[in-house]
Amino acid sequence: MDIDEERLDLKHYARGHELRIDDLRASIDRLTRELRLHEMIKGLAEDSRLPEAMRSLAEMTGVESATSSEVRDFLAEHGVNVPTELDIRVQGARDDFSGLATYRDNWFLVYLSWSSREGFKGHIVDNPGYEAREATPAEDA
Repeated sequence: MDIDEERLDLKHYARGHELRIDDLRASIDRLTRELRLHEMIKGLAEDSRLPEAMRSLAEMTGVESATSSEVRDFLAEHGVNVPTELDIRVQGARDDFSGLATYRDNWFLVYLSWSSREGFKGHIVDNPGYEAREATPAEDA
């Protein structure tokens, strides 16, 4: 093998490792995002004040027209800190109340919901092809 062929072989060899390094970095990024997501959900779910705060929110006059920041402030007043990465929406009131917290990034779409009828539910969509869209409360959320 002449020296030019050897250099070309080494170049191809290095390129293969470069591609694998890129792939590993992307995997680390995805796993870091997933870990952060699960830690965020776990922290919220472990807050023992959350069920009472949601019931109080459902009883609040005018809750059906509350903005995301108003809901976040209300929950904070009841000791529940909702991570800023979550978008919050509410609809209805009292026995027909539901709240939806949505988390979006390039790898995961998360719906966390609470309703006066069904309590808490959560759904994580692992979808690398996800494109941002408006979240709406759903039965399977």
